[in-house]
Amino acid sequence: METVQLVLSANWLAILVGAVSIFVLGFIWYNPKVFGTAWMKGIGLTADDVGKGNMGMIFGVAFVMALLLAYSMARYPHEGPMHGALHASMTWLFIVAPVMITNSLYEQRSWTVIFINVGYWLVGLAVMGMVVYALGEWPYPEEGGEDEAFRMIQNLQSLT
Repeated sequence: METVQLVLSANWLAILVGAVSIFVLGFIWYNPKVFGTAWMKGIGLTADDVGKGNMGMIFGVAFVMALLLAYSMARYPHEGPMHGALHASMTWLFIVAPVMITNSLYEQRSWTVIFINVGYWLVGLAVMGMVVYALGEWPYPEEGGEDEAFRMIQNLQSLT
């Protein structure tokens, strides 16, 4: 399957809703009544300071990144929402958490800030995985007609 066909065959509703889900969680997670106050204190910013950021660029780039994450999750074979949460949690454990924790330690962030941020990504990716997997599977070809990416996934799974 060519790359363009692969992209066009994606379940874009699942990907879009998955991307939006992590934003909804972020608005809750970083709300001052949840973790927002501790997070701002930990990074040395006030609510006014946070509001002075280029929100259009921040949210625009964050949304594109969320779409890419949801797209990558949608690419795996689906076995239900809990399977999506599992895939997302493994992505968090082996990729997201190590990178974020390492960068945060170099930036001399407090453990409070680190736990707030990596906790958000654990819960956010799990929710995104559940949403993407609940809204439907990528339309895979019939048996024997799998595309190259799907064959690569199967080969990787056979190594475990």
